[in-house]
Parts: sequence; structure tokens; C-alpha cells
Amino acid sequence: MKRYITYEPYTEGVGNVTGIFVGAIPESITGGIESESLDPVYVQLPGMTAALRINIETGELYYDYIKLESTETRLVSTQTELTQVQQALADAYEQLMIAQIESTTTQQALSDLYEQMLQLQEELAALKGGGE
Repeated sequence: MKRYITYEPYTEGVGNVTGIFVGAIPESITGGIESESLDPVYVQLPGMTAALRINIETGELYYDYIKLESTETRLVSTQTELTQVQQALADAYEQLMIAQIESTTTQQALSDLYEQMLQLQEELAALKGGGE
């Protein structure tokens, strides 16, 4: 019996099955292929989970068994990710401090130039006043 299998791309030529339709297919259903493949036999394997996949070229359905992460593995992974985020935050803070120092230096230089300009204006005014 032909069925319409909807899927999301997983890898080249393979999809994650998102739906199996038998009979009249609603027009709104897209992103799938017709298949005569029988449902694969699901086997409960300790420490594994099954993902229903489809070979897009042949229309064959099968289960892909994936090892479950242990709590310890997830904890180590989360700690590693946290360390990376903390390092990125420290790097960003360091860059911010450098930018702030550069900004302060620039502000001081502008202030010094402004004071020099005022002194030169006073000297110019004095020269103009003294020359009259």
C-alpha cells in the first residue's frame, strides 16, 4: 500500500520522518515522498533511542539507533560550554576595558588640544590688541 511520508532533511539522501499519511493526502501536506516501505521493527535497546528515518532515494523506512547521553556526559559537556562562555565573557570585558582606556586617552588629548586652542586665541587677541 502506498503511503505519503513527510520528512525533514537529516543528511544527504536521508530524512527524519515527521508524518505518515495513508489514503487521501491533504493539499497542504508537502515535503515528502510516496513510499511502499513497510514499517521497520522497533527494537528497545538499553541506553539507546530510535529515530525513524527515510532513505529519500528508495523510500525505505528504518530506525536509526542513537546512544543516549548519560547525566555525567551532559554535565561535563555543560561545564565545558560554561567555561567557554566564561572565557568569551572575560575576553569581551578585557576588550571593553581597552576601549574605555583608549576613549579616556582620546578625551584627554582632545581636552589638551582645546586648552591649547584657547591659549592661542588669547595670545592672538593680545597680539591684535597690542598692535592697535
